[in-house]
Amino acid sequence: MYLSPNAMQDCISLNAIILDICIDAIEKVQEEVEINCPQIQIVGTATNLKEGLGLIRQELPQIVFSEITLPGLNSLIGAGGTFFPSCHTILMSSCPDRALDANKYQAAGFLIKPLKKVELITAVRYAEIRIIANNHRKSEIIATNNKQIIPPGELIGVPTVEGFEFIHINQLIRLEGMQKYTQIITRQRSDLISTNNIGEFCKLLHPFHFFSPHKSHLINLVHVKKYYKDGTIQMSDGSLVPVAKRRKTEFLNTMLLLR
Repeated sequence: MYLSPNAMQDCISLNAIILDICIDAIEKVQEEVEINCPQIQIVGTATNLKEGLGLIRQELPQIVFSEITLPGLNSLIGAGGTFFPSCHTILMSSCPDRALDANKYQAAGFLIKPLKKVELITAVRYAEIRIIANNHRKSEIIATNNKQIIPPGELIGVPTVEGFEFIHINQLIRLEGMQKYTQIITRQRSDLISTNNIGEFCKLLHPFHFFSPHKSHLINLVHVKKYYKDGTIQMSDGSLVPVAKRRKTEFLNTMLLLR
């Protein structure tokens, strides 16, 4: 997939973690990344694989900087030939010969320690290209599925205490969980309460450009008006919705593709 230079200049922030046996090595890598790749936010570090896997599940990083000799790393190789299927791995080693392993395991990059500025920036840039390409493919799949299931102008039945309310999908602005119930805000009203919990609506509306920025919120991305750096989304009706820290990057990536 071809990406123009402008697309690369518009790359948004990404989360990353660092895995290395030595704490000093972790600190040096983190320092180099913070200085040379300001678009990368280091959200965690670990000195062993068990802690690293826990960080990946918790923080959902897009990039993992990993020492190639980290004990147990080879045991993660799956059918796809990658270490962390949900992330893009940049391998590191003080031995240049280990670069062959990076190609073998389909890593996004290989860096020789101590890290060099140009090589670090190049590896991160390549990882960004892969991430953007993957997001575009996902967006195309979702768009195709949308056409095959329900056009945005169609009605959905919303269960309430009194029965069912039928609402056009494109009229929905946002939904907010209220324990076992869900408050639904549309262009016309904000007093509709459904007996379905927020999780049911997430499953139903996710294919139609709806996104959950927080465990108790579901928003229609078409109605997003503004995003604030403090982690708040302003909707078309003026209401504000919080964005969980671990979902910030996914939200911004999704909005970039939608626009």
